[in-house]
Amino acid sequence: MASGALAADMAPAYDWSGFYAGLNAGMLIDNSNASADLSGDSAWTKNGSKNDNTSDISFTGGGMLGYNWQIDKLVLGIETDLNYGGASGDAETTYSDRSATFGTAKVTYQGDWFGTVRGRAGFAMDNVLIYGTGGLAYGYFDSKGYLDGDRMRTDNWVGVGWTAGGGVEYGIDKWSLGLEYLYVDLGSEENSGSAMDSTFKTNVDYRFSVVRATAKYNF
Repeated sequence: MASGALAADMAPAYDWSGFYAGLNAGMLIDNSNASADLSGDSAWTKNGSKNDNTSDISFTGGGMLGYNWQIDKLVLGIETDLNYGGASGDAETTYSDRSATFGTAKVTYQGDWFGTVRGRAGFAMDNVLIYGTGGLAYGYFDSKGYLDGDRMRTDNWVGVGWTAGGGVEYGIDKWSLGLEYLYVDLGSEENSGSAMDSTFKTNVDYRFSVVRATAKYNF
């Protein structure tokens, strides 16, 4: 009887095991780097480049599905999500000789959505779960390249990269409420174009941070 009571005391009071579905909402902090390079064959054209690191903040929100396995206080899981993500920015560089402007190269980009497929590993303290997470990330972006104000190139692009982060959740009956951080890196996209004796090349490294609240229903 004593050993049975001790085992009951050691068993976690809140069970994190099983399927769940939920929603998330928060802010996306854009850390992308955009660059524009201009070069030419004429004697007056100066070659060079301009890089802009952005830190704009926008809204993000979406849905998620997952499954947890609980082994004593260890919680292992897998989760996937799909989200709206409004990252956007630009970089522009102009080259001139003395006071006259001879060329301008510019790139703009806009993100529409992103998703992740991640593993999770956490430590449960009754109905409080602290976890780390990481895995695959993907997202849809478009970028536009301009030379002297004329749009020369448009690329629609699905980037595939990685994500890592962590969070904390608090369980209440069938619900769990949480706060999560993710860093997402979707790689880079490059395009180029030319007109007359000038050539431009643009590049965008897509990376951003996500801070969001989550609400999940555990089946």
